[in-house]
Amino acid sequence: MNFFQAAALLHTPLLSMVKSNTTMDISVIIPVYNTAEWLPECIDSVLAVPSLKLEIILVDDESTDNSRDIMQAYAAKHSNITALLQTHGRQGKARNTGLARAIGKFVLFLDSDDRLYRHTLTRFHAYAHEHRSDFVVGMAQSFSTKKKWINEGYSAYRIETPCTTIHDFPLLLADPSTCNKLYRRSFLQKHNISFPENSYCEDVFFSYKASLMAERVAILPEIIHEYRGRERGSAPSGTQTFSPDRIIQCAGIYRACLEEYQRQNNPTLLALLEERTVIRFMRFFVRSSFFPDADAVYYRELRLLLENINVQLIVRHAENFILPFLMIRAGYFRHAAAVLHSRNNLVAVKDFFSQLEHNDRVCHILYMDALDSCRQGMKCVLNVKPPLKTSPEDKALSRYENHCKEWMRRPYLHDLCLGTYRAGKKVKNTFSRSYAKIAENSWKRIFSTYLRRITLIMLLLFLRILLRCCTKKRVWLVAEREGNGCEENGYVFFKYCLAEKKHTDIYYILNKDVRLPADFPDPARAVRKNTWSYVRLLCLANVFLFTNKEDDICDYPVLRFALPGVQTIFLTHGVTLYGPGVYLRSVANRFDKIIAVSELEKTQKIRDWMIRDPGRIMITGLPRFDELLGQKADREVLFALTWRKRLDRMAPEEFIESFYFRRIRSFLSHPDLDVLLCEQDLRLRVRFHFRMKEHANHFAGFASQRIIIEYSDDAVPLRNVLQQACVLITDYSSIMWDMAYMQRPVLLYQFDIDAFLAERCLHGFSTREEDMRFAAVARDEKQLTTALEELANRDFKLNTEQRQNAVSFFQYRDEKNCERVYRMVQRVTRKT
Repeated sequence: MNFFQAAALLHTPLLSMVKSNTTMDISVIIPVYNTAEWLPECIDSVLAVPSLKLEIILVDDESTDNSRDIMQAYAAKHSNITALLQTHGRQGKARNTGLARAIGKFVLFLDSDDRLYRHTLTRFHAYAHEHRSDFVVGMAQSFSTKKKWINEGYSAYRIETPCTTIHDFPLLLADPSTCNKLYRRSFLQKHNISFPENSYCEDVFFSYKASLMAERVAILPEIIHEYRGRERGSAPSGTQTFSPDRIIQCAGIYRACLEEYQRQNNPTLLALLEERTVIRFMRFFVRSSFFPDADAVYYRELRLLLENINVQLIVRHAENFILPFLMIRAGYFRHAAAVLHSRNNLVAVKDFFSQLEHNDRVCHILYMDALDSCRQGMKCVLNVKPPLKTSPEDKALSRYENHCKEWMRRPYLHDLCLGTYRAGKKVKNTFSRSYAKIAENSWKRIFSTYLRRITLIMLLLFLRILLRCCTKKRVWLVAEREGNGCEENGYVFFKYCLAEKKHTDIYYILNKDVRLPADFPDPARAVRKNTWSYVRLLCLANVFLFTNKEDDICDYPVLRFALPGVQTIFLTHGVTLYGPGVYLRSVANRFDKIIAVSELEKTQKIRDWMIRDPGRIMITGLPRFDELLGQKADREVLFALTWRKRLDRMAPEEFIESFYFRRIRSFLSHPDLDVLLCEQDLRLRVRFHFRMKEHANHFAGFASQRIIIEYSDDAVPLRNVLQQACVLITDYSSIMWDMAYMQRPVLLYQFDIDAFLAERCLHGFSTREEDMRFAAVARDEKQLTTALEELANRDFKLNTEQRQNAVSFFQYRDEKNCERVYRMVQRVTRKT
């Protein structure tokens, strides 16, 4: 039984019709799936064709709208229409089902949302008969409610050609569509040419195989098919959907095509197919809104495809995705994910070529030769770009935002502002009025925001000059987490300065709604943002000390333009020996000083943050470390995981279905954990990241006598919790180094490592887990409870080697970190 006989058994007639055995001229096969809005127009365009015996085969792919009713109505009214129903298998299966039932001498495929160009089908049929063609190629005309156009890809069909082959006319590979071709049915049967089922890109395999097998191909430069360009808001077609699943399926299709063409021993054809493959997947990537994590099947399938493609062709045609394609081809999936998720991720690029040179010299030489031979390739290495915004609305908005940002860089150029406004008028002629209106409103909003900011800058600059002329008072301002907290390095240093009377003019900046902690030394020195006292102190300040960015105290543009001469001291959120804090890559060079705990961390910061002046980084130790030594641990396990950016926009019902929540729930509800806590007389304190306030209540049900859930603003300060903990369970958080400083064990619960790396645009961590012997890694709750039990049996003590390893990451291990930071700030202020 051949394919066509087997496929005939797959369909179920939707409406039993008595059909004559008369041979038809053309069988028009139309797969149908949820296109009730356009299906009547499609069928009517075929029925309007004169002078030909046509049969129309409608194959429903389990539509959920009323497409089936429309098919049934047409089949009941027209004797040359057959309506079939099949189990869902996408367009490929529907077309195969139609082929099995077709009786026409020729076959034409038509999508149910498109139209047949009825004026030329008779000519195509006559042309195929006259020249005994295996198939005839024509052009497709795209249309929308506003215009019609022919894509540039059909420019190769400008000359009428009665007979050719793919060897004589290889540009057939540039057109993988099947709807603009009239196939001889006996030719398809002879070579057993069919569509892949349950897959995207089904037409690519069919078209490329038919082109390869055909001995007589005719080219008729006339329109045969009208392709519908769907409007915004309509349901997207398959060709407008760019999901990872689609790219995986298309990779398999293109790989099969490459293998078929490799057997032909025709280098010219193979090179052209490889070129088309690279271009097709580059366009997929441009239109993709999401790139998966490095552990996804996505990258493995793409690697199998790219390994069959010449490196020179990748470099020549992949445009902005040269580097990700090369990384995937070499198997460096984490590097590829990091570059795809991050603009200008030169750290991942440099590490990729460094590792490639060390691990695979042959591949490294091959890549570098290809990049050297292509100027575009070397430009790509130096300037990695993200996927492009493609919709007219996104382009319009992006254009206006870029104009306004440029205007802010050069506020004295009034004509640039006028030019931006004129550009808005021009957009109206390019895009629809609605897009231009959105863009213009966006520009007005941005303009008004920046106008207010400029006014504030001018006012502050005037007040600063006035106040500094009246007093020699020099103020130090400290803040953390954009003014939302008092528990990290800034707060400890602030308390040190007041307790030791090192600097009396030091103030702590907080938002208005933040409560002071019980141990705040002097409430009079807590200054609320957006008050007169705050403005006055900004004008008198000569030092900013912060743990995230200058935004902890005030907006960066205000600092830059209104507060010249202020020294910015970055006290850091934590040690970056493991996770480098990628959000600082673009801003670290504007800080005057950055503190570190060792030469190793300094070296890593210079590399990961691309620090231009190594002298900016001072090895002082973290101020909060001063409160860690000499504290006795309780029988308490601290469970504190860091946050995931992808959870920020999740609704509560989505959060409880997330992998993050389910892994934490699995651990907290694990039966072995409860037994272990009771047997070892332990408490488990669950401490959530501050960005998890709105979701923390979902864990309240796990609270018990042994498990403490902290989810309110009244939680014990983190530094106090760390002092009490005998062991820390975290994932990637920098607080692991606080435990290492105290020579206490750490368990790393890393259940989503590839997802985390991709989210943070990282290709790997700065320090390998095996080099941190004070920490153990667990991938699931079973491994975690087992590791916790082993530590409990050792009374949570590190052995001598582990203790030495823990302290080796720090240049100083004493209680003088605040003092060193103070001396460093004093030296900086003396120079100004």
